[in-house]
Amino acid sequence: MNIRTALDLWHDAAQQGHAEAIFSIGLCYFLGGGVAKDIGQAMHLWRQSAANGSAEAMFMLGIAYRPKNTTQALQPSTAK
Repeated sequence: MNIRTALDLWHDAAQQGHAEAIFSIGLCYFLGGGVAKDIGQAMHLWRQSAANGSAEAMFMLGIAYRPKNTTQALQPSTAK
């Protein structure tokens, strides 16, 4: 399955409130996979996903809000 197909399936599931699908779309925006990279959109989707119970989204938001500079915290190149 390619990323475009996955995004289509995740969008269908996200419209029904599926937390992990919403998280996955946010991850695509964070990484720029299949969509233009947009950290703000990723965080918006992760907030929705967290509100629906996604532990992964809660974790990513926790990392994002820890330092003063959210954008700096979410740079993929700094992940180890």
